Amino acid sequence: MAQTIKLQINEWTARNGQTRRYINNWLEAVGFEVEFYKTGNIRSASIDGKQISNAAAGRLRGVKVWIDSDDAIHIDHWANGTERYAITPEQIRERIAALLH
Repeated sequence: MAQTIKLQINEWTARNGQTRRYINNWLEAVGFEVEFYKTGNIRSASIDGKQISNAAAGRLRGVKVWIDSDDAIHIDHWANGTERYAITPEQIRERIAALLH
């Protein structure tokens, strides 16, 4: 990643007092690129220039990445078939952590 990405973070507090900071642009931050048809369907997608399937791209777009009050990075809605994503949850955590510090 040649350019530095500024993370877009929204804070949310649950009724139990737990605070989560959701990273809205985590896909961009980890090198995900996607092109769409005019219909809104995915035309092509890649991570770090490596093509991934449109189905995998759609599943990745549903993943939520957030940070808790102890600065631990969490990944929700990670679907099966992760070997086809060209990125692992550990790599996502590493890249987000590098941008936070």
